[in-house]
Amino acid sequence: FHYRPLPRFPAVVQDLAVSVAVSARAGDALRVIREVGGPLLESVELYDEFRSERLGSEHKGWTFRLSFRSPDRTLTSDEGQHWQTAITIALRQQVGAEVRR
Repeated sequence: FHYRPLPRFPAVVQDLAVSVAVSARAGDALRVIREVGGPLLESVELYDEFRSERLGSEHKGWTFRLSFRSPDRTLTSDEGQHWQTAITIALRQQVGAEVRR
């Protein structure tokens, strides 16, 4: 077991909801998020996958929880939003994801 000190600064936690083709793979989306999320992306979790008539039979929904944290200062929500925007663009380009509102 490894000792890790508790973080001194709070995380900025944001949810990102997207719709994707039924054939999309969550592992691909998680890889993209980790690659693009920047050095302050502490964790990413896919915590919901669903299908509904509203999305249609060709799409499903995913919701990711993104956690950003700096080891030496408190982040602003704008900083978290900057990285979330970069992630959204990359998911659209590489996985075909569209943000759900």
